[in-house]
Amino acid sequence: MTFDAGFDTPLSNEDDVVSGPFRRPLQMLHDQEYGGHSSIHDGDMAAELGFTGAPIVGPTHFNQFVPLLAEIWGQEWFERGCFSSHYQNMVVEGEEVRAFVAIPAKGATITRAWAEKVDGTPVLEATASLGATDPTILDERRAKLRPPEQLMILEGIAVGMTGRADEPVEMGAHQNMGALYPFSLADKITKITESSPWYAGE
Repeated sequence: MTFDAGFDTPLSNEDDVVSGPFRRPLQMLHDQEYGGHSSIHDGDMAAELGFTGAPIVGPTHFNQFVPLLAEIWGQEWFERGCFSSHYQNMVVEGEEVRAFVAIPAKGATITRAWAEKVDGTPVLEATASLGATDPTILDERRAKLRPPEQLMILEGIAVGMTGRADEPVEMGAHQNMGALYPFSLADKITKITESSPWYAGE
């Protein structure tokens, strides 16, 4: 039996690449606050900083890849999928974006993914994998980095640090996340471009 994630996303398959349609992702952080002020995701704040509009929050774009990866790896994508991404250009509300995934060889567990605007401007480049056993795009980028001279935001943090113990967290579907993410998962589901029954109900 073929796995059906319930997406109604029309897919294209050309030259060993599967792609979705152009979509206009929505901005959900207009009301985000931190440190007592609005963030760059607020239109007025973005304008003050010289941007043409408020950028869409990065992970919003990941949603467009899910129907493509479910087509390639089926239920395994939902159970062990890993998406490693490097952003190249921001997207503002109203701009159209299209997601692409290279179809991997049979049995392969990692592949290349990317997103572009209508005019071909790259939005992000990524690797999608079942688990992260092979080097991801971020692993490759980190390997090329020089050690930082001085950390500010991440001062006191080192790669590979873990907490003293695992801390189970439960987030209710209608739970508002507060000032940093002023919406709930239920709100998010109504705004994403690619919806699936897997995201709803129990």
